[in-house]
Amino acid sequence: MMKFALTIALFVPHMVFSQQESSVTLQARLASERVPLNGTVKLTVEARWLAKSGDFTIDSIDEPKLTNLQLVETATSNQVLKENQTLVTRRIYEYTLQGETYGMAYIDEMRLHYSDSVGQSHILEAPRLSLQVVEPIAGPMSNDSLPIAVAGLLALLGAVAAILWSNDRKKNRKQVAVESEAQQTLEQQFTSRLRQEVDVHAGNLSEQYQNIAQLLRGYLHQSMAIETRVATTEELLQQLHSQQIEMSKITSVQEILQACDVQKFSGGSGDPSQLNRLFSLFETLLQEPIQAKNNAEQS
Repeated sequence: MMKFALTIALFVPHMVFSQQESSVTLQARLASERVPLNGTVKLTVEARWLAKSGDFTIDSIDEPKLTNLQLVETATSNQVLKENQTLVTRRIYEYTLQGETYGMAYIDEMRLHYSDSVGQSHILEAPRLSLQVVEPIAGPMSNDSLPIAVAGLLALLGAVAAILWSNDRKKNRKQVAVESEAQQTLEQQFTSRLRQEVDVHAGNLSEQYQNIAQLLRGYLHQSMAIETRVATTEELLQQLHSQQIEMSKITSVQEILQACDVQKFSGGSGDPSQLNRLFSLFETLLQEPIQAKNNAEQS
């Protein structure tokens, strides 16, 4: 019978806990011990093993059970790298959390379910974490700034009169825009968003990579009912295969999401030529259904 050793480690100052079973480790850490009520804090849960990725299969991780916290956003990624000439596989889960009220907040034990190469199931558990929700971050107003604030308020009140008279015109224009958007297909809407929200010539290329990834996940969720909220790229691709999506489309989705994953977790500045290619791949995915619809209407 295989025996497993259990190790629990506490790291200071960022509240890092880990549990190890055989050559697999589970680690949970908070970016900070305090979070403002109007801010967020990141929880990172990492599973790693000193082996090839095929030696272990990550089945699932329990959703974090939160007290005085709410889940804002999640992200998942995989990495395979060498550390001291040893191959290390990492599965990283990132949770963005926000406090609900002042006081202590808690994250209950995180449980990871995985299977080894012979199909035996195992569970790893990281201990409970805690942090404090504190007052919101706000800049104090000095006496010198009070006249400026009053002047700004008066200017705002004066502008209200100028704004009201144009409400009818704006209302009509808005109605036209809403009707136009309602007539657009999902692909046309996402094409417009892609061109508005992703700038291949921007200086912050890393942000543009993530904008493309988020838009693509949103499109897949709405068009194919793909669950993208916590799915890794590999899990998302499995869902596409199960729906018998065209292989060319799956290949494009895989290239886009994997490139965005690598850029996000490598910390690099991004490659303009690669970003242009990802933009074109996504745009082509959106244009194919539009072109097919136009051809069908003309025939």
